[in-house]
Formats: sequence, C-alpha cells, structure tokens
Amino acid sequence: MQQKSSGYVVHHVQLSANRYIVSLFSDDEGLRSLILRTNKKVSTVYLTPLCRVDCELSGKQHQNLHQIREIRLAHHAFDMAGDYLGLSLMHHWAWLVHQSQPEGQSDERVTRLLHHLVTYLAGFTRTTKPPAAVWPHLNLYVEIWLLVFAGVFSRHPDSVQLFLRELTENHEVQAPPWLPSDTDYTAQLFQLKIEPFLDFALKWGALTRLHRALGNIWEYFLAKPLKTRQNLDHQFKERRLL
Repeated sequence: MQQKSSGYVVHHVQLSANRYIVSLFSDDEGLRSLILRTNKKVSTVYLTPLCRVDCELSGKQHQNLHQIREIRLAHHAFDMAGDYLGLSLMHHWAWLVHQSQPEGQSDERVTRLLHHLVTYLAGFTRTTKPPAAVWPHLNLYVEIWLLVFAGVFSRHPDSVQLFLRELTENHEVQAPPWLPSDTDYTAQLFQLKIEPFLDFALKWGALTRLHRALGNIWEYFLAKPLKTRQNLDHQFKERRLL
C-alpha cells in the first residue's frame, strides 16, 4: 500500500551505511518514524534538521515503520555552511520537538511554528546570514511556544514565574531572579499569536534571566540535562549576545 506524508525532519538514527530511521513531524500524524535508504539520488541532505520533505511511502497500513519510496525536498531553512551557531540551534529545536511531542498526535500549532520559523530563515542565504544577535531571540521564540504547546505552562504572564517557584520549592532547582521586565515580556507575548510573536521577539532586548529560566524548565520537563543548550548559552555569552 502506498501512502504520502509531508512534514519536518526532527531526528534520525543510522541503522547501517545507507539506512536511517528518520523521525518526521508530519502534518497529519505528528511524529512518525520512517526508513530512509540513501543512494546516488537520495543524499543525506534529507537528514538536515527542520528541512521540510514530501514522501511517498510503501508498507502495510498498520505497519509501524514504513519505507520511504520517494522523497523530495520541499523547503529548506537556509544555507547553514559556516554558521555553527545557527546549525546548532536548528539541531536543538528539532530535538526539542522530537522529545516534547507525543508520537502519532498531530498538532497544527507546532506545524505553524516550524513553518513560520523556516519561512523566516528561508529569506537568508550563505552570503546574507541572519545577524548573530538574532539567534537568542529566535531561541526564546521557539522554546516558549513549544513549552506552551507541550502543556508545561499556560498562556498567562505569571505561569512561567509560578512554574519556576514550584521548581525552587519542590525540586531544589535554583531559579534565576525574576524582574518586572520579565513579566512585561511574558504579558505581551501571551497576547500574541505565533506569527506576530516572532516580530515582537526580534525587537525585544535579550533577556538572560528568561533564557536561564527556560533552560531550567526544559531540563525538569525532559528530566535530563540539556548539554546542547548549555553549549548554546555559552556561545551566546562568548559573542556577548546575552
């Protein structure tokens, strides 16, 4: 039986020299795992995090792992060559989607978030890369919405602060100090939908405390330390972006 599926690549595991299990966040089924075989016509470009692909599948209807019979690149963020920080963030965001979303459950909001992010990045090329100072704002944009979509906190300006207080009191997690400007930021962002929030996030001054706060929340929610995120924060600080 042949099927079709479209979505964003969020994870992959290598099975052999030319076979991979690819995790796709598809429009119709959310997270699903597929088998991709690479060859002269199918390169590893299809494993790039957050690239959007259209697939034709083969396999039985109730089979867990379908084979990718044909694959086409529908959308790519932008040329990552020479931008280690940007590539690291793409891996980080794809990994968060993979870890925070349940299998087999589509969420149109996550699809919208990824589409808006990738569409924004598609406006850049190797010669016109996003300014380095943009990356922390994009990271806040993606992380906040994914935490909301995963049900970690509600769309209320005090929800982040309340969650941090709960972590401090019940789980001995040292939360960063919460200042009035942080409440200001969350109050305004939760009045917005996904698309307008990106413009808002890019104009706002970088909030070191909010980055630390979300890092604590993600680590508790996923129950594992986020080494990739620590490395990203270190890069942000090295470049004086936070």
